[in-house]
Amino acid sequence: MSTKSKLTTHGLSGTRIYKVYRGMVDRVTNPNRDNYSRYGGRGIKICDKWLDKDNGFINFYKWAMDNGYADDLTIDRKDVNGNYEPSNCRWVTFKEQQNNRTDSRFITYKGETKTATEWSEALGGSRNLVEERLKLGWSIEKAVTTPPLKPSKRNSKNITFNNKTQSLRDWSKDLNISYSTLAGRLRRGWSVSKAFSTPTEEKFSTSERRRG
Repeated sequence: MSTKSKLTTHGLSGTRIYKVYRGMVDRVTNPNRDNYSRYGGRGIKICDKWLDKDNGFINFYKWAMDNGYADDLTIDRKDVNGNYEPSNCRWVTFKEQQNNRTDSRFITYKGETKTATEWSEALGGSRNLVEERLKLGWSIEKAVTTPPLKPSKRNSKNITFNNKTQSLRDWSKDLNISYSTLAGRLRRGWSVSKAFSTPTEEKFSTSERRRG
């Protein structure tokens, strides 16, 4: 049976769920779509059952109806780097979908595209490492290639500042800056010089100036 006949049979070509289906297919398979680079362009696919020439929409429709579809919900992939398939998709509110994408900033370096979180994990750092570095003004190259300081190095007696070497806890006492603050700064990629010389009051005075 032709696709046209199938549309006539199910009578849903003008419905919202059919538009959701077509939008999903287009952003994965149509290079002319503005958002193709974030979907099909980086390898996201649709499972064969949903992309079937004759029964793809019917199969998708049955899954949607059995899994909580409503007109005020949107399709969302649990793993934003995974494919459109039953095991990886769900129906959520727009707000929930946006929350699921907060760590999905895509960064391309030397032809390789990953989320900021993936670049961070590849470096062996916290999931926000690369994002924090970019906020501090680091270049993309430096942000995704500079290994984070290892905990053993942060806590050992080999941190040198102003020609003095001692443990991070001792620096915390000398500088009157909490250990957690210093460790957090180093974990986010701050240089030792900046982490040790920036007063803890700076961020508050900056925000106060902005409000003023």
